[in-house]
Amino acid sequence: MPNTNRSLGVYIPTGDPDTVNVSSLYAGGELGLAFDHNDRSYQIVQVDSGCVAANGVGVVAANDLAFWKDKDRYLVTNDFRQAIGGSLGTEAYRNQVAGVFRNAVTAGYYTNILQRGDNIPVACTTTPDAVGELVVASNTASQAYCAGINVGTASTHQIIGTCRVAASDNVAYVDVDIPNIP
Repeated sequence: MPNTNRSLGVYIPTGDPDTVNVSSLYAGGELGLAFDHNDRSYQIVQVDSGCVAANGVGVVAANDLAFWKDKDRYLVTNDFRQAIGGSLGTEAYRNQVAGVFRNAVTAGYYTNILQRGDNIPVACTTTPDAVGELVVASNTASQAYCAGINVGTASTHQIIGTCRVAASDNVAYVDVDIPNIP
């Protein structure tokens, strides 16, 4: 039988999965669970303890990308250099996007990352030129990159989603579609 990590009964301490920032889980077995809430999909993860102001990338901010640091422990980071493949000197980390942080999260705490939803604000290093552009991870920050990958063009990196509207102030509105891991 196939394994699944989707759950219908997840405890959300704040009542809103976009605002969870807790030091411990209600039930330890919930780590890694994926769930749907109001037409959006989330996964429960732990933020790496190194996501602090001193690391160069800084603390986790709302709308930053989450990268997998350890898939077996459901550990994520906002520091692309610490992501799987980040130390290789290549852009391998750009294929390790786990989701989108919906709020500022304390290093070492547990949160829900968004993996699927429509019209989601995502921090972006560029302003998308056109509706429908593919969105991938930036090669310089814990943000998305939205320019130059037009409709009909194959992406060489993991696709985060498609731009919904032209953005401003380094925030793109994206139809996010990132697969979760079991």
